[in-house]
Amino acid sequence: MNRLAVLTVGVGIMATLAVFDLVSAWALHRGWVDLVVVLGLFGIAVALFVALIIAGSRERRQITTNSRAPLDVVGRAARGARWSALAGVGLSLLLFANCSGGVLSGASVVGGPMDDASNFLNLSAAVLLPVLLVIVLSAVLATAAEVLVRRQRGRSALLAAQAGIWAAVLIVVVAMMTVPVGFFFGISACDFGTSQGACAAGAGSFMNLFAAGTAALVLPYLTLMAHILALGPIPAAANETSL
Repeated sequence: MNRLAVLTVGVGIMATLAVFDLVSAWALHRGWVDLVVVLGLFGIAVALFVALIIAGSRERRQITTNSRAPLDVVGRAARGARWSALAGVGLSLLLFANCSGGVLSGASVVGGPMDDASNFLNLSAAVLLPVLLVIVLSAVLATAAEVLVRRQRGRSALLAAQAGIWAAVLIVVVAMMTVPVGFFFGISACDFGTSQGACAAGAGSFMNLFAAGTAALVLPYLTLMAHILALGPIPAAANETSL
């Protein structure tokens, strides 16, 4: 397992802890403990993001210098895009769950946002799910480009890689667009204490500003794929290269 994969597993573990804190609200009513948990998980998320950027940069240099054939470059770049997209999903979920789990509005609650699960899940679906889906889309298109080039459909593979680039850019656009939705439909509930669930989801939506940065994880791999595919047909003999 390479460094990128190890870091992605670390992101998954931290995201699981954040979701557990959100669902159980174990730290929410413990004063300073909640603040420590929220700041700690946020700091870890930032550190993991920086580590992923560095690891991805090193891996791409290795891909371009050590790969023996164009198809090898495409295959390894597609794999890097998949791991990076998975890390992006984990980071987005980690940031959102961590922020949402640390919010306590004026509503009368005992178990945190899950006491108002319906409102929380409805607004979360509107502000978080689109971000996760577009991140996944970038990985799907990277995989499609790899499969197509292995089938000697170079033109289609190039189009898939280019579409993946646009999907990565769309991560930023979608993330930014969800913030006003969370603000108008969630933050008002914080002000009036009408819905702990909507309040928590609305606050969590502001983390999408940071989640937009996950585009930087997948975009370089997709541009590398598109560059190689644009150079011309990849020889069938390259299929013998083992990834």
